[in-house]
Amino acid sequence: MARVRLVQTSFVRGELDPFMAGRVDLESYFNGASVCRNWLLLDQGGLMRRPGTEYKATLPGTARLIPFTFSQDERYLFALSNTRLDVYSMAGAVIASITSCPWTTAQLYALDFAQYGDTMFLVHQGMPIQKIVRTSATTFSRTAFAFEAHSSGYPIYEPYFKFADEAITITPSATTGSVTLTLSAAHWVSAHVGAHVRVAEKTCTVTGYTNSTVVTATVNETLASTAATAVWDEGVFSAAQGYPGCVELHEQRLWLAGSINYPSFIAASNSTAFQKFDVGTGAADESIQYAIGSDGINEIRYIVSSRHLQIFTDIGEFYPPLASGAALTPDTMSFRRQTRYGAKRVAPQDLDGATLFLQSTGNAVREFLYEDVAQAYTAEAISIMSPHLLDSPIEAASQRGNNTRPEQNAFFLNADGTIAVFHTARGQDIAGWTLWSSRTGDAFVSVQSVGEHLFAAVRRSINGSTVYYLEKFSDDDSVTLDSQKTISGSGATFTGLAHLAGESVYLIANGVSLGPHTVTAAGAVTIAETGVTSLKAGFNYIPTLTTMPADAATRAGPQTGNVRRVLRASLVLNTALSVSVEGQEMIVRQVTDDLSEPPAPITDSKDFYFRGFSRNPTITITQTDPLSLRILALALELVY
Repeated sequence: MARVRLVQTSFVRGELDPFMAGRVDLESYFNGASVCRNWLLLDQGGLMRRPGTEYKATLPGTARLIPFTFSQDERYLFALSNTRLDVYSMAGAVIASITSCPWTTAQLYALDFAQYGDTMFLVHQGMPIQKIVRTSATTFSRTAFAFEAHSSGYPIYEPYFKFADEAITITPSATTGSVTLTLSAAHWVSAHVGAHVRVAEKTCTVTGYTNSTVVTATVNETLASTAATAVWDEGVFSAAQGYPGCVELHEQRLWLAGSINYPSFIAASNSTAFQKFDVGTGAADESIQYAIGSDGINEIRYIVSSRHLQIFTDIGEFYPPLASGAALTPDTMSFRRQTRYGAKRVAPQDLDGATLFLQSTGNAVREFLYEDVAQAYTAEAISIMSPHLLDSPIEAASQRGNNTRPEQNAFFLNADGTIAVFHTARGQDIAGWTLWSSRTGDAFVSVQSVGEHLFAAVRRSINGSTVYYLEKFSDDDSVTLDSQKTISGSGATFTGLAHLAGESVYLIANGVSLGPHTVTAAGAVTIAETGVTSLKAGFNYIPTLTTMPADAATRAGPQTGNVRRVLRASLVLNTALSVSVEGQEMIVRQVTDDLSEPPAPITDSKDFYFRGFSRNPTITITQTDPLSLRILALALELVY
């Protein structure tokens, strides 16, 4: 029998779809794995046990996390839950809590936001626009967004549109005071109460609903006459017509779009006046208002401020082509469709020079990338080799490295509570996926980055109850458990683990895993070891790496389908304290070691030997103990 040595120096393709099992003609086959779970892919080609999470706070319920950055020194994390907003510091302390908010749990993942300085704008199609304002380092307020008005009170500078048929006329009963507004055909609904209606460009506020053709209103600006006229319109954003579903800040303007009854309409505020939408005479600094016209009704779902203003709708992707250095104005505004994939309601992520968006079908992530040669955008699928890791994503986030690691990652939160992680470095042809999960039965319900820090809201079952925790992914490999907390003490009993009460957890002390222990209802654990002064406690999670079926090119061609055997596996390790290959545990301690000292991490090659033949021989690498582990390369000795 012949032997060949196969060396895998890179895992940059991450976990490959099962349909890739026979693609030995692709380089990706030899830079990927058939299973790659709970690993962090490294820029240099290796991988490490994914960062664990530190417990920071208990949330009031299921929540969506949103970043708020006032400055590099003052950063916060918003946790939006049912009719509530809690503001947390980076350390997990509650800074402020606001109740009686207009959003519900069902609306959380469809909320869109944009921030400028100390103000955040929050929108949803079924909710009036909201403003969250940081009024001091420790205080925040929430108010409903109000369009700017003339100094006299009227007109109100908001977008207007005639939703009714153009032929329908309106007849006011008087020119001042409280009047009735009678239409020539049905249009009014009870939700029109409170809306602004313009009759020949003079404003009225609807105060009461009579029927589909008659409402009462207060005249805000004296009307020209009581004659019937077809020249009338109403506010684009209202309870009757729906509110904007997306918001963005671009070129010193606030952009609003995607309402229910006018989904293709986009409006930009006057320059530097975020609450003023006055079209005026169409001057360069006045409001831009435009409806995308194409071969279908486009629902604008996201606006992204990048190299250009990017518009993502449910059926296509657009941008306004401009000469280099030109600004968007009422005269230059137009949209050109680039691709026809459509975007699902998951926020696009600006990462590695491209905008990543989830296709409307929900089963592909694409990168919206500008090609200078073609002077146009493309939208190639970056998930084409790992689509099975996407399970109806509901949220996305991205991170451009942190203080200890340079890796750029995008995180797509799946409906099942797992996180599909995409690692990219386009200049080095690095692009791969892995999947993160926590303890069986628990689920990530939100993931968000704030600068270099990555946070998650996690649903956990604790002592028979469902709770929601705010947890922070570690910036390095010092945290290897989930919901980890480090407690100090002496003796046999350690306290301070109330958030883990009644649960089986893993303990780590002096760089050694003490194995599973049960936390008492009072939040205490008892250990048999002596001399311990600091204890890490949390939930273990298992990183699993299974190679693609080992194959080799011979004179007769690939060995695909032939019986063959992996005789030996050599792992190139870095700072590893625990690893298991096909059930074989790596020996870290030697009999000559001083057991009172922490074990020395292994940075070396380790060999593991196996028996048995297979038509699809693979090697599975896991960890029993939740300790540091980096794998830089893998060499297999194949017998065929």
